[in-house]
Amino acid sequence: MSASRVLGLMVVSVWLAAGCSSTKKIDVGGTCILNSDCTGSLACTMGKCHDVCHTSADCPNGGPCTKVGSNPVCLALTEAQCAANVPCGPLLICASDLRCRSGCNTPADCVSGQLCVQGVCAWSTEVNGNNQLSAASSDAGTFDASGPDLAVASVADAPVAVTGPEAGISYDAFLADLLVVLASDTPLAPVGPEAGPEAAPLATSREVGANDLVSADIAPVSSPDAPLAAADAGTSLADAPQAVPDAEPDSSPNACGMLNGQCCSGDTCLSGAVPLQCIAGTCQMCGSALQPCCPTGTACWAAGSECLSGTCQTCGIPDKRCCSTGTACTAQNSVCVSGICSESCGMLNQPCCPTGTACTMLGSECISGTCQMCGNPPQPCCQTGTACMGSSQCSSGTCQTCGIINQPCCQTGTACLPQSFCSSSGTCQACGSQGQACCPAGTIGTPTGGCMAGSCQSGTCCGAADGPCCANNSCTQSGTQCLSGTCKLCGQSGQACCGGSTCTQTYTMCDSGSGTCKPCGYGGNVCCPGSLCETGYSCESGICCGGTGAPCCSGNTCSAGSQCTSGTCTACGGSGQPCCTSGAACSNGGTCESGTCCGEIGGACCSDHTCAPYSICSCTFSSCGWGTCQPCGMGGQPCCTGNTCNVPFTCTGGTCAM
Repeated sequence: MSASRVLGLMVVSVWLAAGCSSTKKIDVGGTCILNSDCTGSLACTMGKCHDVCHTSADCPNGGPCTKVGSNPVCLALTEAQCAANVPCGPLLICASDLRCRSGCNTPADCVSGQLCVQGVCAWSTEVNGNNQLSAASSDAGTFDASGPDLAVASVADAPVAVTGPEAGISYDAFLADLLVVLASDTPLAPVGPEAGPEAAPLATSREVGANDLVSADIAPVSSPDAPLAAADAGTSLADAPQAVPDAEPDSSPNACGMLNGQCCSGDTCLSGAVPLQCIAGTCQMCGSALQPCCPTGTACWAAGSECLSGTCQTCGIPDKRCCSTGTACTAQNSVCVSGICSESCGMLNQPCCPTGTACTMLGSECISGTCQMCGNPPQPCCQTGTACMGSSQCSSGTCQTCGIINQPCCQTGTACLPQSFCSSSGTCQACGSQGQACCPAGTIGTPTGGCMAGSCQSGTCCGAADGPCCANNSCTQSGTQCLSGTCKLCGQSGQACCGGSTCTQTYTMCDSGSGTCKPCGYGGNVCCPGSLCETGYSCESGICCGGTGAPCCSGNTCSAGSQCTSGTCTACGGSGQPCCTSGAACSNGGTCESGTCCGEIGGACCSDHTCAPYSICSCTFSSCGWGTCQPCGMGGQPCCTGNTCNVPFTCTGGTCAM
């Protein structure tokens, strides 16, 4: 171990001895060993207390939110920038843009929202269109080795800057060397202006145990790659100049052994959190996706990548090339199709699955390597089962409609649908309806004669309603006549009179003025020819009278079931109607009570709950109202008054039964 390193370790040992009794909490930027050394929720990272963060917006110091180990913390601006002679802290990498960044394999290794680019974590705004870190600018904020950022102010508030041949020592190596010193019996010399040649030692290394080491307020080096500065006993670190380096530091960002710098002798590169290897004379990150293949060890160590043409390329995931070794496609349910991993094979318009069911969607088949629907026009013909469904046929590999009107005739099965035939042109032509061609014999759905109605004359269907008139302006359907070349219905109410004078519907007559059939014979309407009226009405003076709702006939007479009231026949004698003044007062065995008929079957009971013969009142108590007269005495009906039933039934439990 060199004298400069031993001297540095002795200085740190003094800090350990002095800090063991301190309980004061440390603020942001102060040195620490444990999280408990820091104030509040601060985290002890790289030997200093840092603010914890989720994004850079959480950082009050303006520095970036960076994942160091497992802790996302706010780096100080001086911690976030680097150069060849200003390395980064532990677990950080000096990236090509001269920023200290976390190493990564995937974005999961970074602060949430960051990308993993060229093996380091970066925000999307720091990445160019080629998915590479933006180049370092002239104002990137790099530090000079002699600047205040690396100068040592005091033991209490600054780490020890280091130069010289020991440069490159890692933080873990530093602690290991420190333990070696602590394991010896060499007294730890005091440091500072108070120290004199006779000063007693503060403690021996054996008086400082491992527990003291992890709990003391030790000020670690500012970088894992920075060695300790030498300090003489009796000299204050605040006053002491930095140690003179053995060689002038290289100010180039491409120093020997560093990222993107030239390789050191023996084609070696500095080790770090992410390994570098010498490739074409330059130290480069390798083995991750889109990085060069590592020349030694595993060529591509990142999961889901393999070496192709000297570059680690992603493989085995959906929509990427299949891996040539090991598992071709690593994602669940994905398979290699034409050299590309597909997790949607078998779905509509996706590649066919090479194993298992080629196409999973019902009605689809593998056609030219792609799952396509088939069997219905204008889809491709199915390769298995029925080539084309319904009224379609396979032609040149495509299902085409056939068998319907104005479409090609089907070559197999039924040529055309019902009421159509295959014409000489090879298309289906409609037939059998008025004005259409007569259907050939045997046409499906067509009666003998070739026409659905009317007649077939000269190859055309005619003579039915709304069809063309046949020869000599004739119509063959009953109740039609030829008007202006078309057979029209006639003789019904509202239609033209047949032959100009005849109506075929009962109780209609031809109105000579309009030439149409109009109603007649109804109550209050004109009498039909021959003085005819509907049943219950009489024809007097050309008008039908005497029925309910019609005018009273002469002598104020009306038909049965009605009586003349103020010149109009009104209904009487029915249940709930006025009693008739002539003839039977009430119909159906009803009783006239106070001028109103009651007791009929289905009508209201009379006031004493009586009803016509063979009926009984549904209510026999005054409290339930009038009640309704219901049939009684037959099988399944209630027993009549006195528990009587019609023969051959007898009253059993209030019901007539055999």
